[in-house]
Amino acid sequence: MSKLDGEGEKYAEMSFPITILAPSTVTAKDYERVYGEANPEFGFDVEGGALDGAPEITCEATGNSPVGTYDIIIKRGTETNYDVTYVKGTLTITKAPLKITAKDYTIKQGDALPTFEANYDGFKKSETTDVLTKQPAITTTATSTSEPGEYEITVSGAEAQNYEISYVKGKLTIEAPDIIPGDANGDGNVDAADITDIVNYIMGKPTSTGEFNLDAADANGDNIVNVADIVFIVNTIITK
Repeated sequence: MSKLDGEGEKYAEMSFPITILAPSTVTAKDYERVYGEANPEFGFDVEGGALDGAPEITCEATGNSPVGTYDIIIKRGTETNYDVTYVKGTLTITKAPLKITAKDYTIKQGDALPTFEANYDGFKKSETTDVLTKQPAITTTATSTSEPGEYEITVSGAEAQNYEISYVKGKLTIEAPDIIPGDANGDGNVDAADITDIVNYIMGKPTSTGEFNLDAADANGDNIVNVADIVFIVNTIITK
């Protein structure tokens, strides 16, 4: 029997649900971190319709990346809604703090000044002073002949691409020179020249150098500069 005249089998109609997601804009959040640190966990903001999946977020910056700004790229990832606009964010890497502290020193008056050095606090990734594009200047106003006392040691002038530098002063302590009994003229030697100066001092005449040291001239330590000190010096010279 033919079914061409409309007597064929009929099928029941069925409905299928279709979810239409509203348009949305997904924007990667902006972040800021210090040089040498790990990247934060990146997040995003959504405007418009809800998401059905998770976007993918990437950034080329690493812990070794220098100071600067880097794009935070956001992509579709597992998101199934194709009516989504993705907006990148920005990661800003700022300079890490670096403190340079001048070391303290102590010398005797008349000694040569030391070669000043400094301590560094804040280097990242096991870096050293090699990363400084300009080494610091470490100076003091004191000289080897400055009067005994305390003098500032200042640090300045260092530069580095990835560090914000601060400075801490050090201290140079100049102590009175050691007294050599009998070294009345302060030349570091006990000899006939000291005897001459002591004689001139006792007689009220000018000394040879003008640097007459009463404490040293009191060679025997009795708090009087007299002939007994001359005898002490003679004995010292003889027994050398």
